[in-house]
Amino acid sequence: MHAEAFALGCQKSGACIHLQITNDELWYDSILHQSIDYLETPDPFQLASAGFVTAAIYISAPENPERMKEVSAERWMAISRADKPVYEKFLKRKVRIAQIDLGLVTPQRAKTYGFDYQVWKKNVEDAIDLEYEEMQKLGRKVADALEKAQEVKVTSPDGMRTRAHIKNGHTATTNHQVKISCTYVS
Repeated sequence: MHAEAFALGCQKSGACIHLQITNDELWYDSILHQSIDYLETPDPFQLASAGFVTAAIYISAPENPERMKEVSAERWMAISRADKPVYEKFLKRKVRIAQIDLGLVTPQRAKTYGFDYQVWKKNVEDAIDLEYEEMQKLGRKVADALEKAQEVKVTSPDGMRTRAHIKNGHTATTNHQVKISCTYVS
């Protein structure tokens, strides 16, 4: 499984990891039957561990999404409120977070979404199979270029264009991410 390989790689680089896996039964029973008060209360373990982990890996979406239709907006919002303090702590501490999407690629999901399961699975596996050091080098190059820029224009191979005016030409990089402060994007 890719999550374990990713976790092992994090450990080998000196990270203290938090690997969380939730199955369908637990996820649906919790989200559908716990009280709203319970759902909107931050998980004490996650909140505490957010203060010391250096990487968090999540495989928490249900294998079969069909029952998600039963979850009310009120329950989704309660979960969002519970997660907010954890993610704020992660962001403040610059914790590396990964949602392993391969956990979301299942025959049941493919059927629900109308996807060809084998094609979808291959696309996700190919996207995960990266040279992370090369990606980090490219991220640094992009950040260096953006540091001096006032405007960024991006054109995709299919002709889609995006333009951003960069506020004070400031960018910040965290691991493989480039964060840009923009005044507007068109």
